[in-house]
Parts: sequence; C-alpha cells; structure tokens
Amino acid sequence: MRWIKNVSSVLILFLSISPTSYATIKVGTVAFDPPYVISLNQGFETDLIKLLCRHIHRQCSLIPMKYQALFSALENGQIDIAVDGIDFYITPNQLNGHYIYSYPYLLSKGQFLVLQSHGVKSVDALPKGSSVGLVQENTNRSQGIFYSFFMTHYTPKLKITLFPDLDSLIAALSNGRISAAFVDNNEANYWELNGGGKFTTLGKPIKVADGIGVMALPKNAPLIQQLNQQIKVIEGDQEYLNLYNTYFGI
Repeated sequence: MRWIKNVSSVLILFLSISPTSYATIKVGTVAFDPPYVISLNQGFETDLIKLLCRHIHRQCSLIPMKYQALFSALENGQIDIAVDGIDFYITPNQLNGHYIYSYPYLLSKGQFLVLQSHGVKSVDALPKGSSVGLVQENTNRSQGIFYSFFMTHYTPKLKITLFPDLDSLIAALSNGRISAAFVDNNEANYWELNGGGKFTTLGKPIKVADGIGVMALPKNAPLIQQLNQQIKVIEGDQEYLNLYNTYFGI
C-alpha cells in the first residue's frame, strides 16, 4: 500500500504546483478579418491556433473583440494569448510594447487597396492630401506598427483616417469616404479576389515589420514556448503547407 500512498502524494503535489496545466487557453481574436479570421470556425489563424492547441493537448476558446481591445484584454486576464495578423519586430522595439511574441509564422507586409473604378494605377498617383484608411492597432494610435510605418513613409502627402476594424474601413473605401486603404497584404489580396471586382491593389507588398505571430504577456512565456515548439514542428511537415495553401494559395 506504500506505493499507492507515494503515487497519490506525487499526484497531489503535481496538481498543486500546476493548477492551470489543463485549463482552457483563452484566445483573443476578432470576429471577421479575412483571410486570418473568417469566422470562429474558419480562417488561417483560426485554424492555426486550433492546430497548435491540439499539438500541445490543450483546449482553446476563441473570444472575439475589436482589434485594439486585445491589448487591454491581455492586461486584465480576459485572454491568455491574442491572434489576428499581429505584427511585431524580432529585435527590441518600443512598438512591440511590453508583450512577448511567438515565432513568426507569416511575413509582415502592407499594401494599398483602392477602388477599381477610380483608375489609380500606383501609390504615387494618389493625389496630395488623399485620405488613406488604416485599422487602429492600439488604444494609443501612435503605438501602431502600421500607423508608425505610414507616418514615416507617406506623410505629409497622404493623410491617415483610422477605423476600429477592417469591416468599417472596407465600407468607407467602398462608398468613397477614403481614397485608399493601407492594410496587411494578405487582407488586400483577399478583398481584391473576393470583393466582386470592386477593389484592386497598388504596387508590390512592402515590409512593415519582421513577422506575424501570437502575442502574450511575459507571464505566459511558458505557453509561448510550447507554441513555438509546435510551430517549428508543423512548419517542418505538410500541415503548415496545407493550411497556407488553403488560405493564401492562388
């Protein structure tokens, strides 16, 4: 009977020091941001995070919210990690904030999107003073990576109009409230291909940051390390390629 007591003691000790080992991972994301999130059951990052959770044998619960709300949701413990085309720099940069990031699983690139009917063929052809829409990335507008990049490279010729989400930005572009949108290149490609022939991209994709990955607070570094291990695993086999081709293959 002594071995039973020993096993029980070890089990009790394990549970006491690892109370969240089997807890559901709360994943913050948005409701709609194709091709990253088409719904809570479809999209590149929707499928990717579910795949990674299966690999680490954890349950994941996706919690939709506005993009800029992801940051406060991490701070108040509403979510454990966040995904939605989140750009970051691998080397230290103040625009990363105090957050930590997984290995990048996509490149970070931006691209201009305009109405096909306007006949604009290049970024240089946009008239001076044109209003360009961007999705607000944080509660503090100056902390946005796309915002900072745009301010450095395109102002004062072009002016920024910020939107709370991609839906409202695309609606504003559709009805002519803005002259162009500057968004992630995969988002731009999606709307060019799935916008009923209404939109067209300008120029080639432009590197904005070092990559796109999962975001978390430093206290969740062990979870990010687990995800990193599995990112390396799936990128080395057919799983990642199949997922990539499903949403980005043309």
